[in-house]
Parts: sequence; C-alpha cells; structure tokens
Amino acid sequence: MFIDLLELLFINFVLAFIWEAVSLIISQLYGDYTFNMSQKNFFPPDPIIPSTVTSKEDVYAFATDFREVYKAVEDRSKFGEWMVFQDAIERSPALGLTRLDYAWQFIKRLVENNSSKTSGILYASCTTAWKGERPADPNSTFGVIACWTVDYEDKMLVKKAANAIREVYDYQKNLYYKTLEATLANKYRHLGDRFISLYKYTVKGEMFERDEDDPSIWNRV
Repeated sequence: MFIDLLELLFINFVLAFIWEAVSLIISQLYGDYTFNMSQKNFFPPDPIIPSTVTSKEDVYAFATDFREVYKAVEDRSKFGEWMVFQDAIERSPALGLTRLDYAWQFIKRLVENNSSKTSGILYASCTTAWKGERPADPNSTFGVIACWTVDYEDKMLVKKAANAIREVYDYQKNLYYKTLEATLANKYRHLGDRFISLYKYTVKGEMFERDEDDPSIWNRV
C-alpha cells in the first residue's frame, strides 16, 4: 500500500512536471495564449470567431445603452477609436484562435456587458477574414479591434475606455487613439501619413496627447 502511494505521488509529480514544460514551450511559441488563460479566467469562445467570418468586413459588439446614446449624440464627427492590433493569421494549437480572435473574446464581453458610461466604449468592431479591399495595409498580417468613444475631446471618458481595455485584456503594447475624422480622411501610415493618432495609452497606464505645435512630441494628460 505504502509503495503504491509513493508510485502514485511520483506519477503525479512527473505529470505535473511535463505539463509545466509543455506550458512553457507553448507560451514561448505563442506568447500570451497560455498565461492569459489563467490570468484572465478564459472562457469558452464566442460562436462568432472573426477569423472564420468571410461574408462581412467587420463584426461588432454594442454597449447596453448603445441605441439611446447613439441617437442622443449631436456631433458624431467627434467619435474616435482605441486600436488593438494583433496577428490575424497564425492560430494557437491549444485554442484554435488567432491572437486577434483571442483579444476579441475579452473586448466583446467588456463592451456587451457594460454601458458606455461604465466602460467608456459605445461599440467595438473587429476585422474579419473578408477578402474585399480595405484601406489598411494589404500586406499586413495584423487585424484590428476598434473601441469607439463618442467624443475625443472628453479626455476622462477616452482614458476610461483605454483603462477598461487593459483591465480585461493583457495587451503588451501601447494603445493608440485615432479620430473618426482621421479615418474618414483615409489617413494611414502605410500611405505615408504621420502623427495620425491623437492619444497614446501606455502599458503602465499613462495617457499622452500630441503637442499642438509639434505633433512629434507626446505630452502627458
């Protein structure tokens, strides 16, 4: 009996060691897939996976108060978006999701489970596997999740939205904010445009805005 117990403990130890080794290898190969599953309490993915959608350019998520707020907004030209860029091609062998799919699971839940007053986000969109023409760089393997706020001049709300994104998704890059005006003006880096984004929100939770006189300079908000 005692020997059987020792054998069982040894087997459990070996299995635990193997699992840790496999987890480490996967995390090194595929980045945040393994660790975020524990850090963010990952849940079953949404039935609509962006990388499997080919019939439309984007999929959307709307805040609980979207209809009333959208109708009440007088100047929609002040809309703006925080952008989350992630690879949309390579899939995790463990989850079957691309990095963009994975990020969308968290942000979609954030938006749909809160009002825009709570999260700061009125709605979000995520690019899909649609094959039509896009204004973005055609050679890029990245897709984008856009988290829209109603007024880029409302810095408190804009910052709240950025903070909400970071609270639910471990995005290890700076977030950049682009106005609807810049989007409609077809301003993109791959087309040669510079200083497109209005705000930057760092991994440390600090928000910056471009200097009015010298847009190459970032000033802390």
